[in-house]
Amino acid sequence: MTASGVSRYAEGVPVVIREEGGAAMATTSVDGEGAFEVSFPQGQLSASEAATRLYAVSAVVRSRALRLARGNDLTDVKVDGKLITITGTLAAPYRSGKVAFSALGGRRLAGCDASAHLISAAKTKYDPQTGRYTLKVKAPKGKGYVMVRVRARSSEGSAYSVFAVR
Repeated sequence: MTASGVSRYAEGVPVVIREEGGAAMATTSVDGEGAFEVSFPQGQLSASEAATRLYAVSAVVRSRALRLARGNDLTDVKVDGKLITITGTLAAPYRSGKVAFSALGGRRLAGCDASAHLISAAKTKYDPQTGRYTLKVKAPKGKGYVMVRVRARSSEGSAYSVFAVR
């Protein structure tokens, strides 16, 4: 299992992934770009804990809860020049009726802005039987890493993916 994200803190500041009860699962530090990534065996969580929430803690700030199972899973994100290709899978409850996809994100921490919509570069490919989708969006201008997530809206509500950092 891998936890990754961005932090507003300086390079070298520790980031600890903690269970809801406070137990530390893994530790890493912020890199020079403001991002962090750490892997730990999923075996550290028992089957009954698979629904538990994890948090990234940096300095004294705790993230929102990180879900281990999502209604919208990103399977790949590729940035190629001015184009970002995003593939993912939508869980069964969100596949009913018409589904509208949108990509949110931006460069560096600007990608966290909830109103940061990325511009579509092609028609979304979507298979309602499997839930698999592919979006192509224009990469935001500027330098640095790109943060992106996908929102899928259906008659069952909205399902957000995690942020991918590339």
